[in-house]
Amino acid sequence: MSRKTLGYRACIGIFCATFLITFVLLKESRVPTFNVAYQGSIKNFLRKTSIDPSQEKQNHGNNERENSQQNPKVQIDEDKLPQVENCAPDSPRYVILLTYGRSGSSLTSDIISEHPDVFTYYEPLHNLAQSFSSRQKDYKEQNHKYLHLTDILEYHSAALSMIEKQMTCNYHRLSRFASLNLHAPSIKSTKELFHCVKSALTSKAEETCLMEAQERCEQKPLRFIKTIRLSVETMSAVLDLYPCSKLIYLVRDPRGSYHSKTRMFASHGQNVTWDAERFCSRLNKDVDAVIKLKEKYPDRIHLTRFETIAAHPIVSMKDIYEFIDLEFTQSIAKFVYQKTHSKTAGRGYSTDRTDSLDACYKWRKSISFENVKAFEHFCNEPFHKLGYLPANSLQDLRNLNKTLLSNADHFS
Repeated sequence: MSRKTLGYRACIGIFCATFLITFVLLKESRVPTFNVAYQGSIKNFLRKTSIDPSQEKQNHGNNERENSQQNPKVQIDEDKLPQVENCAPDSPRYVILLTYGRSGSSLTSDIISEHPDVFTYYEPLHNLAQSFSSRQKDYKEQNHKYLHLTDILEYHSAALSMIEKQMTCNYHRLSRFASLNLHAPSIKSTKELFHCVKSALTSKAEETCLMEAQERCEQKPLRFIKTIRLSVETMSAVLDLYPCSKLIYLVRDPRGSYHSKTRMFASHGQNVTWDAERFCSRLNKDVDAVIKLKEKYPDRIHLTRFETIAAHPIVSMKDIYEFIDLEFTQSIAKFVYQKTHSKTAGRGYSTDRTDSLDACYKWRKSISFENVKAFEHFCNEPFHKLGYLPANSLQDLRNLNKTLLSNADHFS
């Protein structure tokens, strides 16, 4: 056999071996895909989690649609979690406020963000959540069942990775998709980044915007994120991986938050039974998870009801400041008072209120008794855990001297 023929066969053999090795490596390292490049320790953690085999389906060729249909859940194996050390005194601190729409979180966030040591990212998952709305719609049409965002595996993975980047100020690894957040221009910490990225004409200019934002973020000892687009179960991964992270879980009477949503959004109020069943199921799952998480991390979880903040804003916010290790100064106390006793009441998303307590219970004066009963029916379990009482009659509902709030074992 000629030397030329031998060389030719050797080249073919090397090529085939290389192809086979590459194929095996790619197959073994599959992770949930998304249209943004997510990396980091959260992703490494997710690689160590397992998906419930009863819910996973072989989805070659039609992966995205079948993933959403099967509603895979991330199962966290605590034995596989990396060992974390205690939070060092000079380490950056991370605080996440997890809540629901129209639950007083904007006011609470404004007061936390007022401290000069805080860098705030407000609703960082807004754009990401919007990108998954079509998948939720497809699932509902095909299965006649609601699929929450946090039950979509790819959303879970992408959301955690994005949260991690913002917590740790890795802005150079954020995409334009994440930087141009709807809420960013109205937040002191992120408005400069938003306008800079929006006006950037080249990728180099955009990179400069991100690096400058990263420097501003790194100068602040406390990084604060407020979101309504995560579940408590999802947040447990952050607490497990970052010993300097803390969670504030804020709830409001679902009857009040729902009534506020019906006045703000056209999508709410058309089918109260559907809305109540969907929300109460999520709420009950979160409440159970956060009580369990509080037992695991008693000093890193703060549970509170907005009704308590509205009734005692100075005391309540001082407690929160102490929880996140910030000094509650006289200027902060004055800011709290001005926010909750403004001369003129704001509208819509404004957090200025002439009387925060009156604003908190204003829903009782106009909500329909039918809507109240729907939420009391579907939220029976979480109401008991959170200390919310039923209105036995329309007269009781309208009588603001009759409280619909009782003591709760875990919530202030």
